[in-house]
Parts: sequence; structure tokens; C-alpha cells
Amino acid sequence: MSTNTIVRLERGENLKESTVLHVQRVLEAAGVEFLKVDKHGRIGIRFTESV
Repeated sequence: MSTNTIVRLERGENLKESTVLHVQRVLEAAGVEFLKVDKHGRIGIRFTESV
């Protein structure tokens, strides 16, 4: 994953769905758990013990 991809993501630019899924998989492999969307439409993350 390139630095440019992260910068574009942080800026809120439109990214291809495949790019977003790749970012999610990389973060999950690093120990980040994505939580379900809450009643306000927000999504959360949690760090596993390995992080």
C-alpha cells in the first residue's frame, strides 16, 4: 500500500472499492478490528492485543 493511497484516503477522496478493501485487509492483518456500524451510521475500530 502506497503512502499516496493513505493520503488520498485521509483527504476523503473517492477511492475504488477494491482499494478501500485492500486498506482494510492490511489494517486487519496488522491487528486492527473494524466494528459494526452503530445506530448513528458511525464505524469504529479496536486494536487487538498484538498492536
